Order: sequence, then structure tokens, then C-alpha cells
Amino acid sequence: LRLCPQAVVCHGHHREYSSYSHRVMAILAEYTPLLEPISIDEAFLDVTGTEGLFVPPDVLAHRLQERILAELGLPASLGVASNKLVAKVASDLAKPRGVLVVPAGQEATFFAPLPIERLWGVGDVTAGRLHEHHIRTIDQLAALPAAQMKALKAEILADHKKVIKAFRSKGFEHKCTLDDYFVRKDGVTHDVVLMMRPVVKRDEAEF
Repeated sequence: LRLCPQAVVCHGHHREYSSYSHRVMAILAEYTPLLEPISIDEAFLDVTGTEGLFVPPDVLAHRLQERILAELGLPASLGVASNKLVAKVASDLAKPRGVLVVPAGQEATFFAPLPIERLWGVGDVTAGRLHEHHIRTIDQLAALPAAQMKALKAEILADHKKVIKAFRSKGFEHKCTLDDYFVRKDGVTHDVVLMMRPVVKRDEAEF
């Protein structure tokens, strides 16, 4: 704050975030039991076969968006597709406050012009390696011959292994749960010794 005294400091309210997250998930769960939260503000819903109970998926997406805004005052973006990967990308592209539907059978057309970074799981390291091979869009990646794709995959995995090996642990931890009534001092000492053994082995393996 000394360097930037005009800064506006906003404190987090994690309990409130969690509360709203549970309320959003509760609304989603009213439409299908197949609900998969993937973060505090994201979830996948499988609404296959629910058209007879509710409405088609594209209409349902708009209804969910309206309910979340009306009941919780929160904007929401939704992607509707035949699988989770396409739905995730569609949802990201729909931001802010949009609904994007990718009809079944149109997945390749939808993905083709998108930057390779749009693929879920492609981070900076992978994207950088693909760029070195002049692959910048998803259709360029899809057009690679199988043998070249396999070689590129091995190359990228090798990069990630180098990153993992370069990381050096700064500490080790081992946990166990003791009985509520466990208070004997000699018992605690014995238990601590037992807990230290796997930690020492991991330390020796690491270094």
C-alpha cells in the first residue's frame, strides 16, 4: 500500500462464496441428479432424457440462467453440447452472461477455427510447444497425421516430466487420526515414531 496508496483493497468472503455456490448447485440439482461440480462456480449437468420432464436442453439453459439471476442476483454463462469438453469451451466463449449451443454433429466445425489454447487442459507449456510446430488452431492439430501426432505427444510429455523433476519438495507430511480418548504420553511417542518412518523413506528417495 505504500507504493500504491490509492489502491482499493477488497477482502474475500469465502463463507459467502461457498454459500452462493451451494445455492447455485441446489438450483441445478432440481433438473438432474447427474450433477458434477468442478469448481466453486462451475458444474457439468447431464440432462439426457429430461426433455419430457422439462424442456429441451437449449431452452433449459436459458431457464437456468434466468433463475440464477432472479433468485441469487448472479450472472451465469452456459454451454450446451453433446459432451463435457465441448460444453466447457462453449461456456467459456459464452461469457459474459451468454448461452452457446453446439448442436450434435457440429463439434468439429465449432472447434476448427479456435486457438489451440481453447482446448481444456492446454496450458502455456503445451501451447508453446505446439506453436513451435506451427500449430495454432484446433483444426491444424486435428489435421496432423497419426505418426506425427504420436511423436508430438511424446515430446510434450517429456517437457512435462522435466518440469516435474525440476521441482524439489521443501517438506514432507504424513497424517493419521488418533482416537478421541488417546492421551497416554508413551503411546503418543510411539505413534510419532511410526509416523516418521514413511516420511524418512520419502526423504531418502527424494534426495
